[in-house]
Order: sequence, then C-alpha cells, then structure tokens
Amino acid sequence: DQSQARRFEMLRGSSIRPSSGSKEFYKPPVAEPQLKTSRVLKLKSDSTWMPRTMILSPDILAFRLETQDQVSDWIPLEEIRLVGPWASNELVSRTTTDDLLLNPAFASRKKATIFDRQQNSTDFEIQTISDGLCSGRTYAVRTSSTELCGEWIRAIKEYSDRRKKVLKQQSALEAWREFARKVYHSAPFQTVMIILIGLNFAVNAVQAQIQPDSNSSAERMFAIMDITLTAWFAVELAINAFGHWFWAFVSDEWSMFDLCVVSGSVVGLMVETIKGLSILRSFRAFRILRIIGRFDRLKRITNAIVVSLVPVVNAFMVVLLVILIYAIIAVNLYKDRSPDNFGSFARSLFTLFLLASMDKWVDDLPAFTEEGVPDLGVVLFLFTFAVIVNWTLIQVVVAVLLDNFVAATIAEKQQKALDRQKLNRAFSHPLDPLLSSLSSVYDTRHDLSHRIQATFAVLDCESRGTIDFVRMRNGLRKLDLEPAVHLSREDFEMITENLRLCDENESVDVWQFQHLILRQLKIFVQRTMTDCIAMDNTTPEIISLLSAIRLIMVEDMTTGRVSAGMR
Repeated sequence: DQSQARRFEMLRGSSIRPSSGSKEFYKPPVAEPQLKTSRVLKLKSDSTWMPRTMILSPDILAFRLETQDQVSDWIPLEEIRLVGPWASNELVSRTTTDDLLLNPAFASRKKATIFDRQQNSTDFEIQTISDGLCSGRTYAVRTSSTELCGEWIRAIKEYSDRRKKVLKQQSALEAWREFARKVYHSAPFQTVMIILIGLNFAVNAVQAQIQPDSNSSAERMFAIMDITLTAWFAVELAINAFGHWFWAFVSDEWSMFDLCVVSGSVVGLMVETIKGLSILRSFRAFRILRIIGRFDRLKRITNAIVVSLVPVVNAFMVVLLVILIYAIIAVNLYKDRSPDNFGSFARSLFTLFLLASMDKWVDDLPAFTEEGVPDLGVVLFLFTFAVIVNWTLIQVVVAVLLDNFVAATIAEKQQKALDRQKLNRAFSHPLDPLLSSLSSVYDTRHDLSHRIQATFAVLDCESRGTIDFVRMRNGLRKLDLEPAVHLSREDFEMITENLRLCDENESVDVWQFQHLILRQLKIFVQRTMTDCIAMDNTTPEIISLLSAIRLIMVEDMTTGRVSAGMR
C-alpha cells in the first residue's frame, strides 16, 4: 500500500535496513517461581544508581521497579557470559548503598548522584553474549553487603549453568569439542606447550652443535626426543583443530602457521630416508616461532611487521628497478674491462647487489687511469649508484618499514584501548549501535534529519504516526545493527526524559523521536570524544581540541534545557 511504499522509499536514503532474521519480542516475562530476591541498586545507562528489586527464577534474572509489579528489564540465564565482582575503573557513586536502599524518601527523588572513581566489594557485574536478547550489554548491580554480593554471584552462576545445560542438549561430539576448547585455552596447557617448544629448540641447538655420528647412542637419543616432541605438537594441533573446527581454526593465522610447521615436521620424519625430501626435517627449526603466538607482545610486533611487508616490498621494487637499469648499463660499458663482474647481465646484477649491501667493491674497475687521471665514466657510474641506491633508496626502504611498523603498532594499541574501555565500562548505552550508524553516514543536518525520519518510518511499521515503548523496542530489534539493540522500559524512560517527551499515551511522533535521537546523538559523540581523550597515544593538542568541543556541546545542551524550562 501507499504507507509501505513511502516507508521503504525513505529507507533508500538510509544506512539502516530491517533485519531479516531478527527475533520477536514478547511481553515481559513473569519471574516465577522466585528462587532468590533482594532490593539492590542497578546502574542505569545514564550513570545513575536506581533502586530495583532483583529476582532470580529458573530461566531469567529480572529487575522490577520499586513501585510496580511489572518487570522493567530481564536477562535470560542462558545468555549470561560472565558474572563476577565489578573490577571496573568507571565512575561510581559516592552516595552510600544505605542511602538508597534504606531511605525510600531519598530513593524516590530519582536524581543522579555524584560519582567518583572507586571500587566497591558489594558491586558485581553481569556480562551477556553479543548475539542474544541483551545484545552484549553489561549490567552493574550494587548490593547491601559483601556477603549478599557473593551469594548472588554464586546463585546466578549456578542457575545460569543449569539453564545452559537444559537448553543446549549437546550431543557427545559437541560436548567433547567444548571440553577440547577449554583444555586448549587453559593456562596449564599453554604453559606446558611453551616449555616443550623451548625444550625442542634447545635439543635442536645441542644436536647441531654436537653433530653425533650416525647409529651412535647420542643420535638415537636425539631421534627419540625428536619423535616424542613432534608427537606432542601433533596432539596439540589435533586438540586445537578438533575444538575450533572449521572456520574458527582456518581463519586464525597462528593456527594455520602451526599446521604448516607441525605438518612439515611430521612429513620430515616419515620421509627422512628419501633423498631430496629429507630437507623437510629443517622444519624443526621453525617450531620456536610457534612461541610467538603465546605471548601478546611478541604477537603484536610480528603482526606489525607483517602489515609493513606490502609497503616495504613496493619500496624494494623501486630499488630493484634501479639496480636492473645499472646492471644493463654496466654490461654495455664494462664487460671487457671487468668480465668477472660485468661480463653478463647475471654477473652484473650480482655484483651490484653486493655493492648495494656494501659487501664488495669492484677492485678491477679502478677509478683512476694509469696516468693518475680520474676516469670520469667509472667515477660517475659508481658515485651515482652509491648516492641513489646506498644512500637514498635503501634508507627510504628503512623509513617505509619504520613508518608502517609504528602506524600498525599505534593502530593495534588504539584497538586494544578501545576493547579495554568496552570491557571496563560497566554499562553501555542501548542505542549505541543505532547512534554509531547514524553518526558515520550523514553529510548535513538535513541529511541526518532525513535518516532519523527514515528510521522512524521503519519503527512505525503500522504507519500510525506514533510509536510507544513496545513498538520502539520491537522495531529497534529488527534493525540490521551489530550488536542488536536491546531497549528496556527504564531505558525508554531515560531517553524520553522520564516520559516528558511523550504524549499522554506514552508515545512519540516523528518530531519528538527526532528530538530525542539528536539529543542522544550529542551524548554519544561526547562519550566517543571521552574515549579518544583517554587513549594513551592522544597528543595534548588533540586532547585540548576535543575537550573544548565537548565543553561547547555541554554548554549547548545546558542552554537548550534552560530555554526549554523557561518555555
């Protein structure tokens, strides 16, 4: 019909598309039977602690408003990835737990509290999986005592494991694969493999130094140790492949490197007596490189070198072209005067390569004649080659290597910092995936407004002109965003400023929706700038610039609230 045509016509200019495989939302579940319940504080997306009743049932962990019986937010137990003490460095409230839990008058005001950097033993966090109902969000909860915090952590872990076992109904093969993954990634197993890799390298070095005679007792001892270590490495590779087969194994470059090295070693043992294939035994020397994948610092350096290879090869191509040109010139000019060095193109190329590496000088091509007069042709040839190749192009190759190595290292550190900030952040804004998509594609304010209206058209699938909490939640879930958006009732109240932006039916029209999205977009940009400022390699100039922009945005939002209040 016309409404559907209009809605998808607006979508053509938007970067957001409906997801074809989205899950459907249902009414809030009933947390029954109640296995455990307590009054707690839950950290909201706007950085405030709010009183909630936390209820543990056999299938969900629910949060209920103090004044209502309806569940405001819930977590399926099977989607809990991790639960433990909150070890974040995020801002936490200076207001005591007793102030909020034991003073209903204080709690009813629902005002933001003052925050400070500290850690509280009564706090714990619940991390969810990225592809589940909660879209990878982390929940922070504050209890009234350390003992109660420990009880909740143990209870959630226990019933979460029970729920997962009930739902998974794993086959025997899947259970063994999960066991193999746990064994492979365990610290004792990795420690043993590091020791074996070091032992293997030491054995190879001692064998190369001693060079025992054939059929001697020492030779047989080294052969037995080689076979034993190769068998251990083959078993480790088999455990890795079995636990991570297929895509997780073949897409990991270090696993593929292990496959090549171990396979070469095994084949080398099998064809040791076959002439021409015994060279495969040299693969044993590469086993020590497998230790790089066990240490993050070594892996970071290796990854930076690999990223730098392509630009360095391009720079080497320029050096090679210049050497090839000089090799042809040298054959034409000096093949009679120095046939050993320039008698053919291959000899000339090899000689110039040695000159470029500063390992040789052409003694039979003197720069002076027998009368002591400089040979301008020889001097010009050798001088220009040294200046262009040795002093310039080789240094350019080194500069390209260093530049790309440093850039790759900085990029990896930035990514690590972003990942660390995401893990340390005890909460994430539910609209971040949507806000990130909107902030990265628009050119002008009119373009941004068009995209927000197109998003509203997707959410208003029935073309009613307004959307309430349920329709907004269902529509956001269907958008093709990564991770998917999980909007709870308290999140809806937060972004609508405690329903102030809604009409009497707790719904918003397209203009109200645009207003609240623009406001959340400003807050999102401020959070992004804060993350950039917190990065280790951010320069003082960039920090000053971002701080000034952030201050302007804060003042603009404050002025807007004051003007709205006066109106």
